[in-house]
Amino acid sequence: MLTAGGYNELSKRVLRSRENSTRAKYLTAVFVVDDDIAVRESLEFLILNAGRQVETFTSAGSG
Repeated sequence: MLTAGGYNELSKRVLRSRENSTRAKYLTAVFVVDDDIAVRESLEFLILNAGRQVETFTSAGSG
């Protein structure tokens, strides 16, 4: 049986875990590099629906 204090600590840990998971989900960026627009758009759609940020590029050219 959990005491009131134990329950509060458990609740805080669960909430922190959820916050960290949500934060990580939005801090993770995926970069797609492909010269085929159909491939880029398809991958962008899939990655966005997985809840990630995505950036697409036609080439890996610098700067």
